Amino acid sequence: MNEPRPETNLTTSARGLLLVGALGPLGRMPASGTVTVGVVGVPLFYLMNPWSVSVYVGTVIVFCLASVWIHARGDVILGEKDSRKIVWDELAGFFVAVAFLPAFTWQ
Repeated sequence: MNEPRPETNLTTSARGLLLVGALGPLGRMPASGTVTVGVVGVPLFYLMNPWSVSVYVGTVIVFCLASVWIHARGDVILGEKDSRKIVWDELAGFFVAVAFLPAFTWQ
């Protein structure tokens, strides 16, 4: 793995990627993955629930591919492996896990 780069010495595009990958401040919170799923994942799933299965699955596939790319780039930028600061993969996993629930309920 590369040497960690100080986050103050990053290009604008690297900062942007880290900001998107961390979903703003969520990637820096304790239990960032759990917080992200609760704060972002559940409401997004609620909004996506009425979609047809094909649209939902297609969107989740694109989201998963974006997650892999963002995580790979973010890990290189941060000099870490599977950085806890990048939380897109947590959302991707959540969207896959709930993909075929019959209907959305808060319970």
